[in-house]
Amino acid sequence: MMKKNLYHLYVVRMTNNCTLEHWTKNSRVDHAISESPTGPYRFLDVAIPTQSHNPVPLALKDGTYAIFHIGSGEGDSNGGDDCNNSSEYRFWEQRTMEATTYSNLESTGRGGGSTIHVSDSLYGPWRPVVNNTLGFCNNPAPFVHPNGTIYVGCRHGIKHSTLRRAESVGGPYKEIADIPAMSPDGYVLEDPQLYVDHRGHFHGIYHAYKLFPNASNCENEIVASHSFSVDGIHWHLSKT
Repeated sequence: MMKKNLYHLYVVRMTNNCTLEHWTKNSRVDHAISESPTGPYRFLDVAIPTQSHNPVPLALKDGTYAIFHIGSGEGDSNGGDDCNNSSEYRFWEQRTMEATTYSNLESTGRGGGSTIHVSDSLYGPWRPVVNNTLGFCNNPAPFVHPNGTIYVGCRHGIKHSTLRRAESVGGPYKEIADIPAMSPDGYVLEDPQLYVDHRGHFHGIYHAYKLFPNASNCENEIVASHSFSVDGIHWHLSKT
């Protein structure tokens, strides 16, 4: 986000020398600034402490700001595991356990509750919206419509994602549509970026990957996908 010729970056950082394997305990949201969108960025402060992941900042229609994320952000800035002697992260083994990870997040409450923080300034402090009605929302993908309505894409597992809508950041949120979560040829679609074009049509850009038959070999595979909707209700996946 840019304000007064400064670019503000909100990015996940793993605490205590941990790898991504420990994201459910050690991820936090750091705030960095730069005079250029390409950097270099300078660390400024910890915006949201552990455990918080997948941050998406928004400028709201009332002039304030919000960060949607996974996790409650109620821990210490340097909380989580101590990973000075941690083993190498087995990325694709973790991917095959993705559905279990979602279940664990929901059952422990890390995916719900205060998954939205707000501030009057990009410099914070960031306050949790404790009683928001968004609920469990993995890989949150929020955006503000030109009319001020807040839309949030939420993932509920490998094969299911929904779109929710609210008039204020705390809700109430209403589920209005299913959005693509997996392509017909078996690509999992995650971490969407949602937006509306000049015609008022909705779009989603996704990271795409295959779990099977060989998730460790991405040669000749696509890595991104696109979906679109005229009304935000009926979604279509673009051909690759």
